[in-house]
Amino acid sequence: MKKVVCALTLIAALTFGGTCAAQDIWVDYWESENVDVYMMDETLKGTVSDTACRFIYVSTKMVENGRLKKIVKWTFDRFRTDMWRYETDEMDGRHTTVVIPRNKLFEACMNKLGWQYKIVDMWYY
Repeated sequence: MKKVVCALTLIAALTFGGTCAAQDIWVDYWESENVDVYMMDETLKGTVSDTACRFIYVSTKMVENGRLKKIVKWTFDRFRTDMWRYETDEMDGRHTTVVIPRNKLFEACMNKLGWQYKIVDMWYY
């Protein structure tokens, strides 16, 4: 009987306990919009092109008073030695905006990817 219980316990642990859930990581509170910003860890992706351009793709959950307000998709990019820029799916797609230090979402993405950055004057490089 003990063997059966142990076997069932092992099967249950492997089935239910061994799963890996995605994480939402709190990165900032935006007082102007009254939202907490959570980085959706499973959406984070960093790529480097053949021409030394870097791209970061990530989605965030904007939470107001404990309730999901919206999900925003972000793209950060850097062309060779230029400063980092970003665009969201809420922007019109015709331009990017320079990332201003101390952007906690940008820094969380860079740290999670293990990429280095530096701040020179008012810009991330």
